[in-house]
Amino acid sequence: MNGDAWSSERYDREAQDLYERGEWEGARRLLRQAVLEHPESLELRVSLAYAELACEEYAWARRAFEEVLTADPDHVDALIGLGEALLKIDRARAFATFDRALRLSSEVEAEVTLAIGRALYREGLYERALALFERSLGSRDAADAAAEIAYTLYNLGRAGEAPPYLERALAADPGHHEARVFLGTVLYEGGEFERALETLERVPAAEFWDALALWRTIELLRSIRRVPEDSPLLDPYLLRLSELSVEPTPEERLLAALEIGPEDADDPGQLDLFGMPRQPAHVVYGRDGRVYLGDWEEIVRAMRDDGPDPTMTVQAFMRTAAGIILRTTGIRVPDDSPEDFLRGAERAGVLRIGP
Repeated sequence: MNGDAWSSERYDREAQDLYERGEWEGARRLLRQAVLEHPESLELRVSLAYAELACEEYAWARRAFEEVLTADPDHVDALIGLGEALLKIDRARAFATFDRALRLSSEVEAEVTLAIGRALYREGLYERALALFERSLGSRDAADAAAEIAYTLYNLGRAGEAPPYLERALAADPGHHEARVFLGTVLYEGGEFERALETLERVPAAEFWDALALWRTIELLRSIRRVPEDSPLLDPYLLRLSELSVEPTPEERLLAALEIGPEDADDPGQLDLFGMPRQPAHVVYGRDGRVYLGDWEEIVRAMRDDGPDPTMTVQAFMRTAAGIILRTTGIRVPDDSPEDFLRGAERAGVLRIGP
């Protein structure tokens, strides 16, 4: 297959390179060949098992990890991987497997605790993940642990508690760009637009991996700093967007139509037939200073019109938007009535109902 025979170390390096590029299927094929040529290598078998896991082949991953553990019952990496595979199959056994890994890992407890916490987090088991991340705060991996706590709190609907942990992560590691971008995101969604921009400006454009955070940075520069649309200051961010090959998706555009913008709106008062200011029944503030006026249904209908598909029904819009809010904030928003929908969206921090 490869001309001269490859060593197990070369197979592992090549597979790791594929894995880091997201080419999990290619890594899996290469590692299957590697295990055939080097059946004695437990590390290759562990790598293959993780590749199976990345490809969501949970039964194959479970079998591969169990083969490693038959040869070495105390292999901590294999125990962690087996636990993650079992989360999809047998959670009680998964938790027991993770407990065994923790008992065996006194020398590298923080590293193992973080790995298990991340596996639980990916499965949406946020309370369990949070407990493990908190155990790692005093370790040499404190920056990562603090950031993970912040991400978990956000998904638990406790975004207001996240900033101190992100600041703690950045104090321990000022180069933790992911934590800084997330801090900017939390501040933005909390309406602290000046602080959000100050935070996001400190992240090199090349270190952004979140397209929505990039769009928000551009928006804040234009609205708060009054940077012209054609300014060279925006070029690094626009270049990064092109490198990520992203356009705002319909979901992002729909979420954008719901979010608070950094600019203050003009006086929402309207003139009645006699030329006197008339206060609307309700006022909702959206992105870029957009203001929605009227009764609850009129406001939702106007938001629908500003979204990616103005032809959908109001009920379909609320159902779609509630799903997006749940995926992006972890907060469930009612979609059965316009008033409940808007009040739920305000609780989720994606719009503001004003006086």
